[in-house]
Amino acid sequence: MVNFYKKQFLSFNISDYSVELISLKGFLESPEIRVFGRTVLEKGTVENGKILNKEKLKDSIQKLIKNPDFGKPKTKKIIFSIPESKTLFCTFELPKDLEGDEEEELNFIKREAEQTFPYSLEDLYLDFKINNKEVFLFAVPRETTDEFLEIFKDCKLEPVIFEPESESLFRSLIKGKKDPILIVDIGEKTTDFSVFNKGFLKTSISIETAGNKFTQSISEGLKVSFKEAQKLKEKFGLSPEKKQGKIFLILQKEVREIIDEIKKIEDYFKNKESKGLEKIILTGGSALLPCFSEYLAENLQKSVIIGSPLENINIDDLPNRKTFKMKSVIYSAAIGSALRGLDKDPENSGINLIKEIKNKTPKKRQTSETDLPSPKKSSARKLPRKKILIWIAVASAIGISAILAIKFVPGLFNSQEKKFENKEVPAVSPVLPEEELINPNPIPEPQGGLEVVSSSSEEKKEEEKGLEITNPKLKITDTPTGWLNVRDEASFDGKAITKVYPDEEYEYTDEKDGWYRIILQDKTEGWVFGGYIIKI
Repeated sequence: MVNFYKKQFLSFNISDYSVELISLKGFLESPEIRVFGRTVLEKGTVENGKILNKEKLKDSIQKLIKNPDFGKPKTKKIIFSIPESKTLFCTFELPKDLEGDEEEELNFIKREAEQTFPYSLEDLYLDFKINNKEVFLFAVPRETTDEFLEIFKDCKLEPVIFEPESESLFRSLIKGKKDPILIVDIGEKTTDFSVFNKGFLKTSISIETAGNKFTQSISEGLKVSFKEAQKLKEKFGLSPEKKQGKIFLILQKEVREIIDEIKKIEDYFKNKESKGLEKIILTGGSALLPCFSEYLAENLQKSVIIGSPLENINIDDLPNRKTFKMKSVIYSAAIGSALRGLDKDPENSGINLIKEIKNKTPKKRQTSETDLPSPKKSSARKLPRKKILIWIAVASAIGISAILAIKFVPGLFNSQEKKFENKEVPAVSPVLPEEELINPNPIPEPQGGLEVVSSSSEEKKEEEKGLEITNPKLKITDTPTGWLNVRDEASFDGKAITKVYPDEEYEYTDEKDGWYRIILQDKTEGWVFGGYIIKI
């Protein structure tokens, strides 16, 4: 049945680098893309989540609405995903003696906000969830929020919901899973880490190691322009055999900071929740760098995947759906907010930071750990008589049509309703082991193949006598762990079958994509990564 009362929303995500726009239609079980678009911002428009040039941002939004990549916006109502770097978050327990006293609970939450956040209540927008006695409190500075509100209103848009970016990402990438999951959002200026457990945010932090820092390191290391470094980063990423491994060697030092931060987060989470992270989901533009997810997976010994926000979303009508699907992770936050717009009561189905906390009643406790807070009831409006008569006429017409359809087209209503499937995203196979994290020796320049020379009759006689032809040799160099894995195939996906150690020498019989097949002492063969060998 068509839902005549469902509101339409435009969902926006604004980062330092770009603006994404998404609108969905249909129902949560099987939505379709109604509108999507993206525009890259001029440098200096937004920085660290703060608007520096209002006119340029306003112009970019207006152009995006007027000429999106697909579809045509049909509403002015918007849901905005606030940059995580500007969102404040904390959790705490409500005292037992306050149970049932909603007014006292609200006062206690306000006092906790004043003691926890470095702002006065007058300078913050607040909202919260309560699960049993645990409070999940979100806040954002009024100054930041008011600037975005002003921009949207100047663009003739109607802001309805402002939610934290972490909540948007949870909705699009985790989809209700209860296991402890870490979302790592690697943007241009910051990398944001958000840990969710049983449907609730547990930890959220940001560091200033991200895409721009990667590019700057390549620019300085190779003495090339920032623009050229950006191209090299996107083309080669953390692929060890490309560009003689030079990009790999530079980037791994920067990525080490992200790896270290993830380890700290897991240690903290283990101490607090007595369990480790089940999975790591990557999102943001830099998540698409070649070999990035595989590199993290091997060094962390965890399942690391690139987020898939388009699960169960129909994109068949998109003219460029293949390209959109490949880069859909960039739209993760906007898609998450757009999914909220399909909820029965979007304004009350999650955190909304542009609702004044002093004017609303605390949300009821959640009966399920993954359910969102129960919405409070709103007073009903009296409808004009003319509208009532129109609605009665429409309902009557639909009823008559349904009766006729049942009578004359018996099989019309026999098809079963398609159920929503929450499919698990397959984990990407790990690539780079810990001993291959930092290479003190540059990968040698590729050498030419062996020259083929026709054998003389004298050489042939020697061969016939059983003279063996020796294979070329290589030597294992120092590694951070003091050993190097030997794998059953020329890939980091290969199974580690044994280890070799620095200064050991081996014959090799084949070379493939920066890997070497060596002959071990027991005459078996295996592959070693070329980043830690020298030919001799």
